[in-house]
Amino acid sequence: LNARSTVWHFRYIHATGPSEMSGGNRVNQFLLEDLDRRMAEVLPEVCSYAVEKGIEINLENLPCYRWSRVSQEILDFISTMNLPNLGFIIDTGHAHCNDESPAEIIRQAGPLLRDTHFHDNLGSRGFDFNSLGTQADISTRDLHLIPGLGTINWVGVIRALREIEYPFPITFEEPQIKGHPDPSIVQWSRCMDLTLKMWRVLEEAATFIPNPEECMTE
Repeated sequence: LNARSTVWHFRYIHATGPSEMSGGNRVNQFLLEDLDRRMAEVLPEVCSYAVEKGIEINLENLPCYRWSRVSQEILDFISTMNLPNLGFIIDTGHAHCNDESPAEIIRQAGPLLRDTHFHDNLGSRGFDFNSLGTQADISTRDLHLIPGLGTINWVGVIRALREIEYPFPITFEEPQIKGHPDPSIVQWSRCMDLTLKMWRVLEEAATFIPNPEECMTE
């Protein structure tokens, strides 16, 4: 397929063995140090194999689950591993669910940012960050809205991408109108068309809209 990027959920492991996929609630039973130790054991060999094929392995932030909701922890882990083809993929919707600023994460990641999953939502909406997080918490927050239908500051995101001179394509991950009754390919195609049109408008806005500080001085 000539893929450049592959996406791995950070700290998401097969807790019981390779034949059984672990649910997030099961992963919650592990200490973060144990999850990191397991990943640190696997990644050097996997990355070595992947680099021969020209493939990058990029670790993704997840929403709500305590073991992958802090993007800085992912960036610190990647930096510690120091593997040439191990990078970071930001999921903007997941970050927004976690009360993180996608634009600030992009700036923090800098050259470690190798891929994107872009979609919108309405933020954490009362999520208890003292909890472990469950699939039910995610399903009510990770809405995969078309950019601009939620509350992410997309002008800030685009400006951050420009600041770090992000060189790769943008991936829009299943943007939709949550709750729309039409599941057809026609509706999916319409949502993609709306996403691209909205993105072009946001790019233009990021070029011309003044920064908030400039507006306050006028």
